[in-house]
Amino acid sequence: MKSRLKKELHPVAGRPMIDAVLQAAAGCAPRQVVVVVRHDADQLRQHLSGSADRITFAIQGEQLGTGGAVMAGLPAVEPAIDDVVVLFGDQPLITPEMVAALLAGHRRSGAAVTTASCVHPTGGQHGRITRDARGNVLRITQVRDLAGEAPGPKEIDSGIFCFRRAWLAARLPLIPRQPHGEYYLTDLVAIAASEATDAPAAPWPVAAVTVDLDAAMGVNNRVHLAEAERTARARINERLMLAGVTITDPASTFIDDGVTIGRDTIVAPFTVISGRTAIGEGCRIGPGARIADSTVADGCTIVDSTVEGAEIGEGSDVGPYSRIRPGTRIAPRVHVGNYVELKNTSIGSGSAVGHMSYLGDATIGERVNIGAGTITAT
Repeated sequence: MKSRLKKELHPVAGRPMIDAVLQAAAGCAPRQVVVVVRHDADQLRQHLSGSADRITFAIQGEQLGTGGAVMAGLPAVEPAIDDVVVLFGDQPLITPEMVAALLAGHRRSGAAVTTASCVHPTGGQHGRITRDARGNVLRITQVRDLAGEAPGPKEIDSGIFCFRRAWLAARLPLIPRQPHGEYYLTDLVAIAASEATDAPAAPWPVAAVTVDLDAAMGVNNRVHLAEAERTARARINERLMLAGVTITDPASTFIDDGVTIGRDTIVAPFTVISGRTAIGEGCRIGPGARIADSTVADGCTIVDSTVEGAEIGEGSDVGPYSRIRPGTRIAPRVHVGNYVELKNTSIGSGSAVGHMSYLGDATIGERVNIGAGTITAT
């Protein structure tokens, strides 16, 4: 990432990637969450120290690939746990539904190893899944080891796995070390397939659960980060629209994951809604609105204005070209007009601040009219 910030802490749709992965992990209702980190992961530890989930940290001394990471993490897993799900910390598009489907498929199949597979139009740089004539998964081949591959769609490995814990503990030492020093977790698929028996009732030791291709998207640089951002925001917009919100141009509307918006609200283009913002029903937001960490009640209108850390009461309107700064509380049916700035100010219901005014650290009562060019400070 060429950054002072740890990769997993880079945000996608307003949420650090590691938070998105931990939320996805909740899809299998985990008894324990183990995060494998390097010894220099102070930023990551500090960020996760405030998590509501109980997190166990495991240290991977030398980076030895995906297999090496699981080798480092498995000893920290509680003995009573039977199934281990493995997720990558830089795959922010994984969802709880994907993880739940993986675990459910794993338990239905009775397999030792279950992978979440996807179909990629070309295969990209992902590991390829090979099956036998009966459809059984035999192995996963890394791109660097491919030779003479025909063009076309490919079934690929997303990187998400579920293992029977006892089987995993016994087979991890069997993973061969690659010439460049890494251990591939995917090599466990071939190891499991080699243990298949001809017993009629025995399940095939490897299962695959198909998930959306987005699951396989890892973020390794800023280009990937932008691609993940586009996909995540498209998901958010679609979810809101299906819930009754009108977004007139989703491509030019940017809404963070933690935002809630009520039905029949209209969001116009070039609007950015971020942080822990809650917008009520029947509002008109934008064009050109920027709202962060604020509460906007039902029936409000905010046009070409910025609202930060504020509360806007029912039926109030703001803008255009106004700035509502943190600590401001606007009661219902208040008019805040053109080029107004409010900071840490309370305005009572039915009042109006027409235009060209600055109110800082002020308390305004009900049904008050503030004339143009009025300034209060300190």
